[in-house]
Amino acid sequence: MARFKPYDYAQGLIVPVNLEEQIEPGTFAFALHHLIEARYDDSFLADANYHSEPNLEACAARQLDAVIPDPNHRDRDERYEGRDRHLRKIRPKDSGRFAAADFTRDEEADTYRCPKGQILRRKPGTSTSTGGKGAFHKYEIESDFCSICEFRSRCLSKNGKRRTLSVCIEPARPNCKSMRDKVDTPGGRHRYSYRMDTIEPIFANLRHAKGLNRIHYRGRQKVGVIWNLWSIMHNIGKIALYRPEYGTGEPATG
Repeated sequence: MARFKPYDYAQGLIVPVNLEEQIEPGTFAFALHHLIEARYDDSFLADANYHSEPNLEACAARQLDAVIPDPNHRDRDERYEGRDRHLRKIRPKDSGRFAAADFTRDEEADTYRCPKGQILRRKPGTSTSTGGKGAFHKYEIESDFCSICEFRSRCLSKNGKRRTLSVCIEPARPNCKSMRDKVDTPGGRHRYSYRMDTIEPIFANLRHAKGLNRIHYRGRQKVGVIWNLWSIMHNIGKIALYRPEYGTGEPATG
């Protein structure tokens, strides 16, 4: 089922968006265009599956106040501390290897000093990550000291000969970084909590209360028709609980 689920805050109605534009790769911007043209709210919430540089760039281009967390946002949230003990899969413990934070920076000389005191000097040029993470400066120990260092097992890989250090100087995904910073704020976390409160109950109602566990038809056109019928049924049930004036939020009486 598509994970792009626009909704109406006032009554919890399902807003129609073409099913094909929800599940086809590369159509995120088209779905945003549809929402803007329909003059819905200019705020936008989506789950972590939509956290990518092109999607966030599309939101920025359309001046949407979007909150789309990255897949690791809960790992940085202090409210979820201790949740590891509830996971079925036990995460591997820290290997004890030296990280970049264990190396001392010398700003004036543009070098790093390893925990053993050896100097890592910057190699000429700038490296670009093949994974799209940005531009890096590479630092390396010039001598063969690493081969006799007592910290070798904590510093080098199995077949490594010299310790190198890559330092990011220019992130390749500025929108992703800005969104991570936004989601990590109390305001960003509070806004994203609305997604669970407003969207998930709709699909819980369709699945558990109405019995939509599976669509037995195949093909986009047939599935789209069935999905629209179930959505209409949900919307009628919601409208029946409210006054004729749209969006009052008051239950009907009499």
